[in-house]
Amino acid sequence: MSFSYSSSGKRVLDLFAASFGLALLAPLLLLLVAIVACHSPGGAFYWGRRGGRNGKAFLQWKFRSMFVGADLKGPAFTSSSDRRVTVIGRWLRVTKLDELPQLINVVRGEMSLVGPRPEAEKYLSYFGSYYDEVMSVRPGITGVSQVLFRREQELLAALGGTERAYLEDVLPRKLACDGHYVRHCSLCFDVVILWRTVRAVLFG
Repeated sequence: MSFSYSSSGKRVLDLFAASFGLALLAPLLLLLVAIVACHSPGGAFYWGRRGGRNGKAFLQWKFRSMFVGADLKGPAFTSSSDRRVTVIGRWLRVTKLDELPQLINVVRGEMSLVGPRPEAEKYLSYFGSYYDEVMSVRPGITGVSQVLFRREQELLAALGGTERAYLEDVLPRKLACDGHYVRHCSLCFDVVILWRTVRAVLFG
C-alpha cells in the first residue's frame, strides 16, 4: 500500500464520502428510523462491540434488525433461519440498509468505507495473531469478505447454523479474504470493491 492512500489520503476520502452520504441519505435514514422504531419495541438502533484498528474496541452502529436482547440469547452471528430477526429486520439485512448508520462510524474515524469486516469481540481470541494483520487497518462497511460472502446467512443455515460451523468453516475463509485486502489495498482495489458491493445490492 502506498503511504499517502493507506493513511491520510484514505481517511480524507472516507470522511468526505461518509459526510456527503449522511447528508444525501438523511430523508431515507429518518424514514428507516421511524419504520424500525414503530415495528417492534426497543428503538431504531443497535450498537454492538466490535474489534477495531489495532484491537481497540468500538460500538458499531446498525439499524436494529433483531428483537431487543436477542444478542444475549444466542451467537454473535445469524443464519437465514434465525428466529431472533424481525420481519423488518430480514428486509433490512437483505437490502443491506441496516448497515447505513455505520457512516457515522466512518465519520468518527472508527471505520472506513472499505476494509476488513469488524468481528464481535468474543471471537477475536479464537484466532489470536491471525487478527493482528487484519486489525492493522480500520475495519470497513464493505470489503472483500462482505462481497464474497454476501449470502453468508444462507451458507450458515446450510452448515447447520451452529457456532462451531461459523468458527471452523466460515470465519477462517473470511479472515483469509480480509488478509488479502490488507496486503493489496489501493484506491483502485477499493473502487472495485465498492462497485461490486453496489452491484450485489442492486442485482443480487
